[in-house]
Amino acid sequence: MTRHRWLLLLWLVGILAPMAWIAQFIPGYRQFFNFIFGPVWMHWLSHALLFAILSFLLLTMFGDGKSKTWPRIALVLGVVLAAAMLQEQIQLRYKARAWGSDEWLDLFVDMGGAGLGALVWHWLRRRRSSMED
Repeated sequence: MTRHRWLLLLWLVGILAPMAWIAQFIPGYRQFFNFIFGPVWMHWLSHALLFAILSFLLLTMFGDGKSKTWPRIALVLGVVLAAAMLQEQIQLRYKARAWGSDEWLDLFVDMGGAGLGALVWHWLRRRRSSMED
């Protein structure tokens, strides 16, 4: 497995792992987790950043330069949406509750981050292309 694929796999495991649930069993980690992710703005920032990097990684791995850009971005955003929904489902499973407004907001933030990651990838790709010309 290539280095990029390992990185993507580890990133997905990090996104999907129920870190708040795990924190319940490790006292020092729980305090650290609550300190860092307790503020709502930090929760949103971390969600956006996680999914921005995920979309950027996917586009970098699957961006061969030969296929059209926007269909590839749409496909990656669909994959990221599936990962974001899976992550919310995993969280809801251990919280033993139904989907609600918090999950919709997290999903909105996740996809905003994914869109930002795609825009950065697209900008870097165009910049590199113009430098090569």
